[in-house]
Amino acid sequence: MGMRGSLTNATMRLVAGMALLGLIAGCSHAVRIEKPTVTSLNAQVPFAVDVVVNPQMRSSVAHPSTYAGVVKHTFDVPLGEPLADTLQRVAHAAFREVTVVPAPTGDRPVLDLDLSGSPVVNVQWEQGLILVGQRTDCHVAVEARLLSETGEQIWQTVVTGDGQHETGRIANWPTAAQTEPAVRQAIEALGAALLQRLTTAREIAQYHPRAAATVKTDNDGGVSTEPRQASGTPAAGERLRELDRLRKDGLITDAEYRAKRERIMRDL
Repeated sequence: MGMRGSLTNATMRLVAGMALLGLIAGCSHAVRIEKPTVTSLNAQVPFAVDVVVNPQMRSSVAHPSTYAGVVKHTFDVPLGEPLADTLQRVAHAAFREVTVVPAPTGDRPVLDLDLSGSPVVNVQWEQGLILVGQRTDCHVAVEARLLSETGEQIWQTVVTGDGQHETGRIANWPTAAQTEPAVRQAIEALGAALLQRLTTAREIAQYHPRAAATVKTDNDGGVSTEPRQASGTPAAGERLRELDRLRKDGLITDAEYRAKRERIMRDL
């Protein structure tokens, strides 16, 4: 009877200790998400874009919860900023030049980025008497659209990223930090998928932005507009590439090539 009473008391103390740990873990706090990496494909789209990231994406916070002992364990996962940062770096890796703006300016094509549904972070865990195991799943989806300078849709896609992280099973109580690897993995997967689509989409490869216009004064004192072909603009670059192809195919002579190239360079 004495031994049984001692075992009962020991079990009660253990349960009380577990409840205390659950109470400690039950405080609400936030996860710090490290910046995911972006691997460049070295296949840049040869024109410049403005990038608009929906403010809702930047402020997005997931609120997963589990139960530690008998206490509900809730915490915040502010994945909006690392997600937006990753997408901006994807745009820099894909396009020749990128400017992040709050709204379209009408001067360039626009890469518009927005969440496609709310990010989902699920935390599942199991506990024995003193052993705990946990798995975190994260799913993120983003809609990306390329719009012309006049707002017409050129290309659209929805990319997703999934991540999963499993912990060990030795007194491993659920904590906010244990969700970070799954969230980072999901964002990295989404960024890699978007970069691959941006640099291989046929609609993007075939699109040629209109040349910006410069204001010139004509001989009569009037004002006229002419296409501006600043150094490195897609219009001049495309003409030079076409000229190279013509010479390579033997369709123009070297003299014609030099004359036409000089004319293009004078227009810059």
